Amino acid sequence: MAKAKLMWILVLVALLVSPAMAADVMLDSPIDSITFQNDVNGREYGRAIVTVNRELNGHAYTKSVPVMAFDKKVEILKSYAEGDTLRVVASYSAEYDSYTIQSFIRD
Repeated sequence: MAKAKLMWILVLVALLVSPAMAADVMLDSPIDSITFQNDVNGREYGRAIVTVNRELNGHAYTKSVPVMAFDKKVEILKSYAEGDTLRVVASYSAEYDSYTIQSFIRD
């Protein structure tokens, strides 16, 4: 009985902690490429490819990742061009290894 209660407590703690792992990040990177397309429902979305710095086991490297814009953010992303610096607050999706723009940071 005590083991079952402990198990339920651990499951509840895991459920409460896991959303906190998907924290928003600030990206400040030059745009390598930028495209706009329509999804299967006809809604437009934008995809900017940026280079981010990462580190794994003390080894620093760069990686190109997509940054996605949906809804009203597509219009703002259209004001950017290749080579411009994209400064955004974005959420990271490990499933797609991509970022989704939450907010633009303008100087």
